[in-house]
Amino acid sequence: MLGDDTNTAIVLNGTDISGFATGVHKENGDLTMIGGATIAGEDYGVFAQDTYVVAIDAHVDGGTTGTGLHVEDSPDVWVYPMDASGAIGMYVENTPFRWDGGVSDATTALSVVDAVGSVENMTWSASTTQIDAGANAHVTSIGNTLDASKINVASSAVIDEANLMSIETTHLDAAPTKEVALMLMSTDMERASYVSPTFQPEVMTVDGSNEDWVGGNALNPSGYAMPGKMSGDGTDDFLVTYVQGDSLYFGMTNTDLTTSDVLIYISTGSGGSTSVTTVLAVLTPCPSAPTTCSGLMARRPTTCTATASWVGVHPV
Repeated sequence: MLGDDTNTAIVLNGTDISGFATGVHKENGDLTMIGGATIAGEDYGVFAQDTYVVAIDAHVDGGTTGTGLHVEDSPDVWVYPMDASGAIGMYVENTPFRWDGGVSDATTALSVVDAVGSVENMTWSASTTQIDAGANAHVTSIGNTLDASKINVASSAVIDEANLMSIETTHLDAAPTKEVALMLMSTDMERASYVSPTFQPEVMTVDGSNEDWVGGNALNPSGYAMPGKMSGDGTDDFLVTYVQGDSLYFGMTNTDLTTSDVLIYISTGSGGSTSVTTVLAVLTPCPSAPTTCSGLMARRPTTCTATASWVGVHPV
């Protein structure tokens, strides 16, 4: 068995380890498995904690009752591709993850708890369970065919099924001469799954005006703050956008806060845990601002000026 609890980087290139309860036990630092490395153990092929894990062209095996790759409380795990065997092929807890490609003949290919990530382009017909999404797990399956009888989803977990997409674009019947951006929204316009960075505004001015949201050419809304309107009827609307590395912005139109406030709850937990950090946006009129809002915005940190209309985001 290879064991290491120092904050160092270990590279296993073509390494073959077997015959132990745990093939590799790594705490802290980096672990890289490449070149056809094969790591097997009766309990764990690989057990990693507080470790950045990368596997490229590797095979992990947990035997009849064990786990091929077990990763918990770590900064990231990225395997592409990786073959997995065992009772559980890969177990991830409290760690961002991406498993892109490979063959699983494990009883359960992927088990996830309190973690967010993706599993892509898998060959896992031999697995009894494709995905076991435990408490507060959020798994995106890309380019796979999910079998409803082969997935387990806890009440606080989410599995999103996505497919690979190719797009051919034209502008006025010709190839575009400028950058093409993409926004994916649900048909009810209440969820934006993806917004290209090109659609992110460079700056949002908190001044009570909605020009940042819908100002400009309505026939070419590429300059609007996206995703923009997430609910409303064209008069009473709720809008949202963000500036990368800066802040999350909200907008409300035709809203009168003379006698009431607006409360916005934002949970940072993808699976809906009741114990994660929550932000409460309390929107109330600034002392010298008008009482009817035509472009309500909130941002963090809290500010309040005569031209800012209603602002303020507070942690709870």
